Amino acid sequence: MYLSDLLTQYNGLKREINRKTQKGTKCRFELRKILINWRSMRNLKIQTYITLIRPIVLCASEICPLRKIEELKLSVFERKILGRI
Repeated sequence: MYLSDLLTQYNGLKREINRKTQKGTKCRFELRKILINWRSMRNLKIQTYITLIRPIVLCASEICPLRKIEELKLSVFERKILGRI
């Protein structure tokens, strides 16, 4: 494997992480009535996040190795969503 292949692979991974977090944000926007409603129980909101939003963001992330920067981006996204619940 050449250095240019590695650079292209990591650049593609960066784009993929950005694309997945954008999809997760769109999903959160679609579910905003449930996630923002103050009458909904917190456990219901967290369960909604775990079952609907998280799989969209983490789909196929287990297959490719992530660097620390990608792991940090995913954890920031998760904290942002859970902080708004």
